[in-house]
Amino acid sequence: MSKRSARAHAHAASAPLSRKISETILDFGEPLLAEFSFESPIDIVYAGHQFVIAVWNAHVMASPRWGQPGLLAQMRDIANAAPENQPMREALAVLSARRTEPRFANVSYTVGEWHIKIKHDRSISFFCDAREPPSSR
Repeated sequence: MSKRSARAHAHAASAPLSRKISETILDFGEPLLAEFSFESPIDIVYAGHQFVIAVWNAHVMASPRWGQPGLLAQMRDIANAAPENQPMREALAVLSARRTEPRFANVSYTVGEWHIKIKHDRSISFFCDAREPPSSR
């Protein structure tokens, strides 16, 4: 697995995050993101992170604190729509199972703005900010 530095800027006014949201996302997406290395094309690395974040946000927004289950339902519908979506179905299933793990289940922050970059030493840096549920603001 490539080296990663993680930094997050939480915009939370209430309870602080127990760890950086960027660390949480990298941990959550590890089964998929571990496949990337310094040799991976940046557009593929970006797409992998984008998928992990989309799945994370859909799950968080489906929680009672956010009350928006439609995104997760849409993602599942798309994954199940055609046979060629099998890789997406498998990745969604892996990440959905991880969301139920205790270290992820109670995190109610979504990912807002984010970006990745390849550093001079070819390691991947991932930066993101956390967004709290609307009722917490």
